[in-house]
Amino acid sequence: MTTAWKIPGQIIEIDEPSKFRCDTYTVKSIYIIGSLRNPEIPQFANELQAQGFEAFADWFSPGPAADDYWKDYSKVRGLNYRQALESHGARNIFEFDKSHLDRTDAAIMLMPAGKSGHLELGYTVGRGKPGFILFDGEPDRYDVMVQFATGVFFSKQELFEELKKWR
Repeated sequence: MTTAWKIPGQIIEIDEPSKFRCDTYTVKSIYIIGSLRNPEIPQFANELQAQGFEAFADWFSPGPAADDYWKDYSKVRGLNYRQALESHGARNIFEFDKSHLDRTDAAIMLMPAGKSGHLELGYTVGRGKPGFILFDGEPDRYDVMVQFATGVFFSKQELFEELKKWR
């Protein structure tokens, strides 16, 4: 059954909620979703850029311990998790990431990724944008809900071939 979803400025016809027609949607910029602890993020951004896409991964620059440092800092300041989330720093970081999720045309979640990454992918797809998952190999644990993604891939080459259709 074909459904129409309104995306800012256009209508996209889909056969299933997670399947987009790439002939009606153009991808030029991609938000790379992943873990601060995944050292492959910057290299993947370079590879994606070499494919002709703007690859946004600047969120990675604080380093692998950024969340731990934020937690430790918040505890020293006497903040619990709820209070830390409401802090100016946390709101600023959230708005930075969200603004780039909103700005880019699509997202790729480079696995492994944690809870935040899955929320970001869900947010992207929920806003009517394509969201892809690239696994680094066969996952230890299977999850049927990855079917919310526009596409699930197990090799960069396979993903890059698909992305060519979206230009």
